[in-house]
Formats: sequence, C-alpha cells, structure tokens
Amino acid sequence: MKPENNLRAAMDRRLSALHGTDQHVRHVLRVAKGEQPVKAKKRVSAALIFAIIALVGVAVAATLSPTIDWVNEMFGNKSAEVLTRGNVMDISQNRTVGEVQYRWVDTVLAKTFEEAEAEEDAAPPPGANVISLEGTQVLYGTVEITPVEGANVVLIPEDYRISDPAGYNLFLGEQASEDAPSFLDMAVQKDAKILLAKAVPHGILLDGKLYEGYEVGYDYRTNKDGSITYHYMIYGVPEGLTEYSIQMFVSNWEITREGQWLRGEKDEQGNDTKNTWLKEEWVVTVKPESKK
Repeated sequence: MKPENNLRAAMDRRLSALHGTDQHVRHVLRVAKGEQPVKAKKRVSAALIFAIIALVGVAVAATLSPTIDWVNEMFGNKSAEVLTRGNVMDISQNRTVGEVQYRWVDTVLAKTFEEAEAEEDAAPPPGANVISLEGTQVLYGTVEITPVEGANVVLIPEDYRISDPAGYNLFLGEQASEDAPSFLDMAVQKDAKILLAKAVPHGILLDGKLYEGYEVGYDYRTNKDGSITYHYMIYGVPEGLTEYSIQMFVSNWEITREGQWLRGEKDEQGNDTKNTWLKEEWVVTVKPESKK
C-alpha cells in the first residue's frame, strides 16, 4: 500500500468529522518527504507564563489551552482564533484505569471553522447556493494519558506497531533517526509491559442518552516523555444548553513483545489469549459561561 493510502486510512479512522483533511494530508506528506520542515515547538518558562498572565489577564490564559494550541498547529491561526472567541472551560479531572491515568484537561465550545469564515465573508448574492452545516457549534477538547505513578509500562498509541520508534508521530510526518528506540526496545530496556491506551469521545448526552445527529473526530500524539495526548471535535452540538455532558470512552490493553493484543480474542493460530482489556465510560459535565 502506498504511504498516501496508509496515511489516509489512519486519518479516516481518527478524523472522520474534521473538514479539510485533504490539505492536511498533503502537508504531512510534504513533511515526510523533506519538502517542508516540521515546526519546532517553542518552550516558555513557567515564571514567564505567570508573569504574562498577571500583566495581561485572563485572555492570555485562554490562549494557553492545549486544545487551542492543537487547532493552531493542525489548522492554522485563523481557526485557532475561532476557539479564542468561544468558551474555554477548564476540566482538570483525572480517571485511573488499571495502570493508566487519563487527565481530561479542557474543552472549548465554539463555532465551526466554516461558519466563522462565512460570517466574515460578504453576504452571498441572491440565488447563490449556501451550504448549511448541521449544528452550529463544536466541542473541542484534550485528554492526556500517562502511566500511573510508579507503574512500569510503555504506552503505545493506536495504529502503531511495537517496532515503530517511540515518541515520533509518523502519521504527522515526523522522522526518527535510525538508532531511535522503538516501543519494544523501551519495554525490553525497562523490563516493562506495553499498553495500548485510548481516549475516544462518544458524543454528548441529552436526558441521559447519546444525542444523535452529531459527528465525532479525534486526533492523537505520542510524546517524547512517553505520554499520549488525544484531541477531539464533536460537531453538531445543539445551541442554547446551560450545560453539556460529554461521554468519553477510555480503555487500555496489553500487547505482548510479539505484537499480540491481549483482549481475550483468538490469536492467528486460533488459541485463546488473556483478556487484559480495561474500559470505562467517563462522563464529564461542563457549564459554559454566558457571553455578554
């Protein structure tokens, strides 16, 4: 299979609700081929961050949202500005599932990129075809995944093989050196188990039931410190609610050093495998502040 098709297949599973992914695929392929450099992330000291917040106020704090940072990196500054005009809601809640900790960092209620862009454009001429999006709001958000303190595990994201270099986002065009250790190498060095961990939103709840008519897309990053970061977008969120209950499916399971998933399913030889699959539905309710 061509690299373009591998990339498309992985992104289709993760970003089905996100618009404009063709452009993003081309960008990633240019990076992978060396035609466009990967942007280096700028690091700012904590002291400087707090000094800026003290001087400028809450507006700056909102720009430090990891969700807004992700949108800026993936879709550009113009799209990130849509979120800064939205409702940034800190969550900072933790959930432990086995040896894995999930931290729901924040969520942002804002308009779709397309709607915000349409509002900035001139009114269409009479008789023009205007595309109407189902749902005029989106919930964007971030979940960070780390091993529980003291746990001897190596986290691996979905779509990756244990032989892939650890901490490199191959589907985003990052290239590792030939001597970069793989997830398997890390596990052998630490004598640790390998756990595949996920945090995928199912949508929002209305009257205790999943609301129909929305779309969910997500993205993830494997990080150099061994953590995994998930980002999501829930399209079609109804307007006018005083609170939003988001349902997140968090799960993890062990992978053997031969690459076999241990989820109680049959292996290639038809033998039963150990079931290490841990999973929970996690619901968080957020209340957006009213905009004056």
